[in-house]
Amino acid sequence: MYIVFVGTELDPVRPGGAGTVVARLAAQLGEAGHRVEVLIVGSPPEAAPPAGIPVTWIEPGVPDRAAPTQHLADARAAAEAVAGLPQRPDLVEFEDFHGLGLWALMRRGMLSLDQTPIAIRAHGPLDLVLTRLGSDPDHLRLMRTMEREAYRMADAVIAPSPAMAEVLIAHFGLEPDRVRIGQPPLAELVRSPRTPAPAPEIVGYGRLGEEKGSEDLLLATLPLLEADDDAVVRFVGPDGWDVETGASMTEHLRSLVPEHLQERVRFEGPIDRSELGAQLASAWLAVFPTRFETFCYAAHECRSLGLPIIVPQHPEFRPFFGYRTGARFYDGTLEDLGRVIGEVVSDPDMREAMARAPLPSYSDPLEPYN
Repeated sequence: MYIVFVGTELDPVRPGGAGTVVARLAAQLGEAGHRVEVLIVGSPPEAAPPAGIPVTWIEPGVPDRAAPTQHLADARAAAEAVAGLPQRPDLVEFEDFHGLGLWALMRRGMLSLDQTPIAIRAHGPLDLVLTRLGSDPDHLRLMRTMEREAYRMADAVIAPSPAMAEVLIAHFGLEPDRVRIGQPPLAELVRSPRTPAPAPEIVGYGRLGEEKGSEDLLLATLPLLEADDDAVVRFVGPDGWDVETGASMTEHLRSLVPEHLQERVRFEGPIDRSELGAQLASAWLAVFPTRFETFCYAAHECRSLGLPIIVPQHPEFRPFFGYRTGARFYDGTLEDLGRVIGEVVSDPDMREAMARAPLPSYSDPLEPYN
């Protein structure tokens, strides 16, 4: 097959969960004998793209009367790039962010794409994120609509698990036979011997943000920091933003930390995945109080490194995680998050059992392309 991925991220030159999935899939599909190409909307960075993956950088669109917003203009630029390929792909797969595939889906006939299958992969539909947050900012309504319509018009929607497929079918009103299961491929990370710190060390790994529950993690651990003068909380990952205002999440979190605890709440920024095992070897556990995920790559990576993890009781986690695979659930409330963190921190036997538990099992990530 000749498969073209279209997105805005590509690990490691454009970090992000969607870009990580595309980079891994492109490499594996290439090894399996498929022809793969990646189109990225964005100005090319100085760093080189992953070796062996043909990448074309598409300049961001220029808004005009026909495409009056940046996201519409980017969707048009992406569609025109696909239409301009010398050979028609057997499959074009768009990321779902900001309805990037909508222009191509709405103008298939005009772009001679009516015979080209177009799929949307679920990475993080804004409509579902905001529904979980109970938020509906005016400036995000058009993006919600673009994503929603792209899901509804696509020939196929790729979901990371059967549980998430059910969520997408119910929320967007999709026909079940259009939804395929394609679990994201996980890379083999470099593991380091676990050497837990002498005092509690709790990690929030991944992008900081309101939808990631970063504030909940901070508030749930402040009592622990007050009770144990040696305990620390580490936020490891790039800065994110407040959904309503777009303000820096790091700065917001700093403002919530009492002055006498500032040195024990650490904002470490993003790190290279090759260093993740070594950097997290001293952590007691990793916590992911996210409001919504389709898969949560970061949680799977931490668990693969042997860390005990805590996740909310959401459908996206249930196919993979539980006490038998080294995870504890909480009910989604701040109070229960604090309770579960306290239980795991105070019980070394529990932490050891979680760390040694078997990892989740995964299906073939190339299944949607067979």
